[in-house]
Amino acid sequence: MQGDLQGAEALARDVLNVPNQTMIMRLPAASVLAQVRARLGYATARDELLELLECALGTKEPQRIAPIRIALAESAWLSGDLNGAYAQAKAALSGNE
Repeated sequence: MQGDLQGAEALARDVLNVPNQTMIMRLPAASVLAQVRARLGYATARDELLELLECALGTKEPQRIAPIRIALAESAWLSGDLNGAYAQAKAALSGNE
C-alpha cells in the first residue's frame, strides 16, 4: 500500500519462511507476495492469486476472501481486463464467493 514493492516482497518472504504455519497463517503474506508480483508484471501472478482465492474460499471468511478478490481485480485491471476487474471487485464488495 505504501509503494515499497521490494520491501513488501522481502517481508512477505520472511513471513512465509517461518516454519510450521497453517495456510490460514500464510494466506495474508502469500496474497501480498502475489499482489506484488502482479504489480511487477509477473505472468504467474494471476494464477497464484487464483490458487490463494481457492484456499480463502475454503475458509468462508470474508476477511480472507475479499483482499484476494481485490488483488485479483487490480491484477486484471493492470493487464487491461476491465471486465475481469469489475467482476472481482463486485464479488469482493458483495461478499459473493
